[in-house]
Amino acid sequence: ALPIYALRSVAIDAAGKLWVGGNAAFGYLESDSLGSLRAVTLRDKIPADKQAFNTVNQIVTSPQGVFFLALERAFRWDGKKMQTWDSVSRFSGISNVGDRIYVSQVGVGLQQIVGDDLRPLPGGDAFKNSRLVRIHAYDERRILVSAIGEPLRLYDGEKATPFPTMADAYLAKHELRIVSALPDGGFCIGTRSEEHTS
Repeated sequence: ALPIYALRSVAIDAAGKLWVGGNAAFGYLESDSLGSLRAVTLRDKIPADKQAFNTVNQIVTSPQGVFFLALERAFRWDGKKMQTWDSVSRFSGISNVGDRIYVSQVGVGLQQIVGDDLRPLPGGDAFKNSRLVRIHAYDERRILVSAIGEPLRLYDGEKATPFPTMADAYLAKHELRIVSALPDGGFCIGTRSEEHTS
């Protein structure tokens, strides 16, 4: 079983099903006969030689299935079959933008999952040193890419370019940690700053 208190990531699919990930486990929540939520693990669906992984930090839902991302491996459950991909060094992010699944790996950069293939993207190596990569739709041809401690960038399918904002001076002093898309098309930026004492 997957203990609910150990959950580290959550996602809701189009049907309203709640998918969860934790330490070396992932699955979904369902109600038991008393109406209490319980976590159902998908560990038994993972091939035996692919069951060694750490915490599932991100979950992405799509028409292709549900994707679970740990540092060592990425998984896709389509309701019948579990597909796995091993990282070259470690995975640093996964996103669904327009039903395209983007993955970032340290040492490799930006990639896309097409069918069962993990394909490098042209110019995606601009993100090969990036950690905690998050990707959001920006306009019809570009995506907004954020990474911990890096300036925001736009990627057009071939190259990454800086995305200047009025907050750049602030972001230079405070480490960018996460970017979340807002319903109105804007973005919320989370930062971290460490106080220094003398």
